[in-house]
Amino acid sequence: MDEINKAFNLYKENLKIIFPRFFEVMFLLLFFMFVFASSVGFNMFMQPYPEDFVLEEEALVKNERSLILLAVIFPILYLYVNSAANSAIINMSIAANRGEKADFSHGIHGVKKFSFKIFLFQIFRIVVLIVFMLVFLVLTVLMTGIERGIESIEGMLFRIIFMIIIVLLIYGIFYAFTLLTPQYIVLGFGFVEAMENSIRYVRRNILKIIIYGLLVLFGMILISIIPAIISYPIVFASKMAANIVNIFTTFLLIVLITPYFEVLKTVMVLEYEKDSNNRW
Repeated sequence: MDEINKAFNLYKENLKIIFPRFFEVMFLLLFFMFVFASSVGFNMFMQPYPEDFVLEEEALVKNERSLILLAVIFPILYLYVNSAANSAIINMSIAANRGEKADFSHGIHGVKKFSFKIFLFQIFRIVVLIVFMLVFLVLTVLMTGIERGIESIEGMLFRIIFMIIIVLLIYGIFYAFTLLTPQYIVLGFGFVEAMENSIRYVRRNILKIIIYGLLVLFGMILISIIPAIISYPIVFASKMAANIVNIFTTFLLIVLITPYFEVLKTVMVLEYEKDSNNRW
């Protein structure tokens, strides 16, 4: 797939592309520093094994504010920060593809113009997942038949688990077909039209999407394995130091690896649209 090499060359020649993801990661670090500053977070962080940690009621009450922020405010806020970072990376990638040097001005323009649209799209995908889950859960309960009482509990649990797997598979297909929607949004298409274009691309280039998925999987494996390998020898000297090294290495790899995937998706779209539309 030629797009892989072209995206890599654009990426290495325009390393400023990593900075939006860097700011996103810094947001994560600052937030978790706030959470871990609480006694609950700090005590959990210090435990070498999760089963050693016991959350006491007094500590839970004491850290109620942090827990509320973590469970309610943080996901929404992070989703917007992630959308802003992606919009900046995509717009910088488009500029680099035009032969320009990707600059912060391109990223800022992308954030101002497209971050909220991409944020709404991500919210839409979450809503779709929730609706799928609720519909299939209701159908499972109705199909099992609550009136059979205790005898149907095991069957109902099995069907619920089975339905959850089916929902995730269906949602995975939906996610794959709308994968390139953010790219089309930044290219100036409307919300619905961007999704339609993404679906059209995936239908006609399913092999490229599979290759892209395998590359992402390989990248995620690297991000998971390398920090563990680096921090493992340190754990014998200091568990806290090992945890810090693990977190730092993970975030560093996220900053270096994940922007390339956005560049690659952008190049895939631009190459596909090049013949039919010379604007890009």
